[in-house]
Amino acid sequence: MAGSQPIEIFAQIGASNLTPRALAWSRTLTPLEFEARLVSADLVVGHAGVGTILQARAAGKRLIIFPRRAALGEHRNDHQVAMTQGLSDIPGVRVANTREQLEDLVRSPNFDPPARDSRSPEHSKLIDRLAALTAGRPKALRR
Repeated sequence: MAGSQPIEIFAQIGASNLTPRALAWSRTLTPLEFEARLVSADLVVGHAGVGTILQARAAGKRLIIFPRRAALGEHRNDHQVAMTQGLSDIPGVRVANTREQLEDLVRSPNFDPPARDSRSPEHSKLIDRLAALTAGRPKALRR
């Protein structure tokens, strides 16, 4: 998919054994490097990490969330899938649950970015939903 897109794509790939050939990438990013990449992006695709969701929202970026799944060995449980439930109606956020959905959204991201005003009702709604979703988790897991 990346090689067929007429856009610049950058990926933070973590400890993956894969070496991408069709896009720029890094295994890790410092917080400052992440912020710089985020600010320059037109569209952000990320897993369902609360930090990524909030940072993309605060930067006024369109966000596609692609949750990691336990059944694929990507995570220990499906908390990221649970995290995405109820977020797709938040302005500027879309959820892709399959590779096909992800490809469609990346090829044609026909949704407006969120307002950058962090005091907006939509931002408050997002904060409330994320807080509710993480309320029952032990503090050590809330990052």
